Amino acid sequence: MIRITISFIFIIFFSSNSLANKNICGTKKNITFYNETDEYYNMIGPEKYLSELESILKNFGIVTNNFENNGQNELIFKDNGDLISTNLATCEQEVLQWEYQNTPYESTFKILAGENNTEEYLLKFGFEGSNFYSDQYFYKVVFYQQGLQDCHNEMNPICHKFLTELEIIGYSNLKTNLTYTEQREILIAKIEEERKAKEEEERRLLAEKKAEEERIKKERIEREKYEKELAEKQRLEQERAYKEAEEFNNSAYGQLFNSYKTYLIIRELYEARKDYAIQYITYSKMSDIKKQMREIENKIKSSNNINDEEIWSAASESFNSETSGYLDIIKSTGTYNNQIDAYTKLQLMYFNGLYEDILGPRSLEKDF
Repeated sequence: MIRITISFIFIIFFSSNSLANKNICGTKKNITFYNETDEYYNMIGPEKYLSELESILKNFGIVTNNFENNGQNELIFKDNGDLISTNLATCEQEVLQWEYQNTPYESTFKILAGENNTEEYLLKFGFEGSNFYSDQYFYKVVFYQQGLQDCHNEMNPICHKFLTELEIIGYSNLKTNLTYTEQREILIAKIEEERKAKEEEERRLLAEKKAEEERIKKERIEREKYEKELAEKQRLEQERAYKEAEEFNNSAYGQLFNSYKTYLIIRELYEARKDYAIQYITYSKMSDIKKQMREIENKIKSSNNINDEEIWSAASESFNSETSGYLDIIKSTGTYNNQIDAYTKLQLMYFNGLYEDILGPRSLEKDF
């Protein structure tokens, strides 16, 4: 029995007192005491698990002053339902049974316990007082004798009855049994390792970012160089093509070739609507075009040593590959179209320009 006859409910709050270590009861158990402030306490002790309260009892024994207030007592809540109370001065142990009354909530534990069953005592303890309820159990264990109903009223015989409270003065680490100093060194080493890892990751990311920026810059420079070279190449190609076209058009071969090809287009446009009332090209105009074509041919042949049949064949081939299909559609439909009429006028203008370039402007005759 735990020195006093009580129903066993207990509340624990770990205060920000600070810590010391010692070996006890011949088992080399290390107890951490809250006897001085330390900036790492809430990352090492029970306070580390405030977001998962049930882990606290799995990882730590709770150390309080004893009932006589002349020594310390350790409480260990085992998974098998045993509650082991050890007097750290005498090393005397007592074993009770325990279970949760409720799942730990808002930093507060509610535990039922007893010698042969869990119907004798109610224990309440909490962490980080956040409201009036948990502040009552801030770093202390409060014992109640269980009542018939879950209420607290000293005047009501069916409610829980206050027995005593004990200050929480430390804890034992059930998993590692390390001293606070050892745990602190491990924690600091881990923090330092994480800091270095973070810095290394930041350096790596920065290096990757710089490498990516350099890659993008290099690609941009190469792309701009390529685009500039391509533009220059295209410009030179256009100049070359324009020069070649200009030289071709100004040559006797080119003049006759262009005249033949334009003549073929005009002839097809004439044929397209020669039997209609509205024509693209009249019979009279077509007769003038034929006369002009003979004059162009005779002029170029007389001044140059060229093969007109070869040029006619080349112009015909070019006409067939580039324009005859379009003109065949115009001829097959027979429909008058303003766009085709405008196209016809452009071809007549072009042919007239060729004629004047080759034979010179027509002389004007008196008509009076």
